[in-house]
Amino acid sequence: METVLYADILLAVDFSMDFLSLCAAGTLLCRPRRWIRLAAGAALGAVCGLGEVLCSLTGLAGVGVSLAVSCAMTIAAFGRCGGARRFAETLFAVWGCGTLLAGIVTLFSVWIPAGAPFGGAADLVLGGAAFLAAV
Repeated sequence: METVLYADILLAVDFSMDFLSLCAAGTLLCRPRRWIRLAAGAALGAVCGLGEVLCSLTGLAGVGVSLAVSCAMTIAAFGRCGGARRFAETLFAVWGCGTLLAGIVTLFSVWIPAGAPFGGAADLVLGGAAFLAAV
């Protein structure tokens, strides 16, 4: 059986998850947030995420590309000001928020039955709302 992957859905989900993660990291660290920069960082992450899936990057190459994309997203969203320590803080906050958001969305995907109307969208909306409430 072959899995069908819709690029537009993958881009939309990846963009929304990246955007929420960047926004939450900025909120937690009291970093100035400009919506256009957050959207640019999230768009970069979404496009690169689609590229990683299409190129089937795994192993060390996949980890390296993911690390580079995370750094580029963080720079796009928050800039490089503040030195290496402040950048590392922000980067780890983005990773932590992304991990928390993914875990919450996964939890909702387990709770919502597979055949439910708007199943995938409900997972993301409910998970995102719960995540923002937690932050």
